[in-house]
Formats: sequence, C-alpha cells, structure tokens
Amino acid sequence: MHADDDGRKEGATGWERLDRMTDAEVEAAAQSDTESQPLTAQEVESLAPVPEVKQIRLRLGMTQEHVPHARARAQSHRR
Repeated sequence: MHADDDGRKEGATGWERLDRMTDAEVEAAAQSDTESQPLTAQEVESLAPVPEVKQIRLRLGMTQEHVPHARARAQSHRR
C-alpha cells in the first residue's frame, strides 16, 4: 500500500463513496458491519496507551539510526 497525494492509503476503502456520505451514514454503516464493530466506551477505557516512541527517543537523545542498534543490543542481552 502507498499513500495518495491526500495521505490516504490505497486499499479496500472506497474513499470517493465515503466522501459522499454524511456522518450519520458513516456511523450507520459502521454499526451494521458485523465484522468490525466500533469499540464501546468501556473498551476504549481499557485500552493501554501507545508509547510515543518519537518523544521517548528524543528524551533519550537518540536518533532513528540508534534505535535498531539499541534493539539488537537488548536482544543479545536476553539470550
């Protein structure tokens, strides 16, 4: 998959169709999809926070080039 000019990734999503839908229509379509039900408020509350990797890396003074080396070093210590 790659992103289009507007940042949307190609795939099974019918973006043109979706753009023509109202918010109520989008919500109704999501609710009727038995394979992908929206999360309940309780389920959202129970989700674990996703670490902000970039912020952690910046606080540690690391560049993206450091990350693979640090990961490899950590894995070698686990053996």
